[in-house]
Amino acid sequence: MRTVSRTHTDGLHPRARSTPAEFDYVAFYEEEARQVERYSSPRFWDARYHRTRMKAIERVLRRALRPGDRFMDAGCGGGEYLAVALSAGAEAIGTDLARTYLLRANGRFGAVRLLQADVTHLPLRAKSLDVLLCSEVIEHLPNPEAALAEFARVAKRVALITTPNFGAMRVIAGMFLRAQMEELDRSVGHISVFPLGELCRKIEASGWRLLSVRTLHVAPPAIMEALRLPPWFSPLVRAAEALFNLLLPRAGNASILVCERSPRRELPKPGPGAA
Repeated sequence: MRTVSRTHTDGLHPRARSTPAEFDYVAFYEEEARQVERYSSPRFWDARYHRTRMKAIERVLRRALRPGDRFMDAGCGGGEYLAVALSAGAEAIGTDLARTYLLRANGRFGAVRLLQADVTHLPLRAKSLDVLLCSEVIEHLPNPEAALAEFARVAKRVALITTPNFGAMRVIAGMFLRAQMEELDRSVGHISVFPLGELCRKIEASGWRLLSVRTLHVAPPAIMEALRLPPWFSPLVRAAEALFNLLLPRAGNASILVCERSPRRELPKPGPGAA
């Protein structure tokens, strides 16, 4: 049976420069949790995008996990990756800002621990995790460096970080559809999307050593829907994505990075009350 704990729910995020001072992050993601259906979306290209990305992340995650590992998904949403960890024989912990997401995850996959927490102030002791996943979270943070440093504090072996990449598709779209791209980012809460090189530097500066760096080309649903492409077009799109992954491995629209704790960096001690 799962448990849902509530911790660190006051003052969760400082204000981002691109958002108004009164912006309520908790309310934003609570509402998102009530409405969003990623993997079972009735919109074909939307569901395809999330499922394609998830399959790629799952392959990397399974290679990182060992039986008996203590695993955490920081920003777990509906808990899909917790199921992957359980199937690999790991102990699974999920955290999310939105209690509604945790309630959606509760009871879906088995015995996991669920915590409502800010990823920049995790209620865990230093080096208490073997593997940490943070998938599609840091692009929502006004201060992603704080989260990366916190991950380095609590994880003792490996972290897998995925986030949108400011790659070829964004550069091209920004040239012709800048206003639409900015509106789309605002609608989904994207405020910290970096080019791959800049993201790598931020990760290394936070106490990590990069083991694997790649991007994934996945057809953006907004573009596919704007073009009104039917589902039967999917095999051609898949072939194009495979070609771009081969030719432009670092220019895709999703970054997937595997890193390990840097032995050279002295990490901050945990605050009082850590579990």
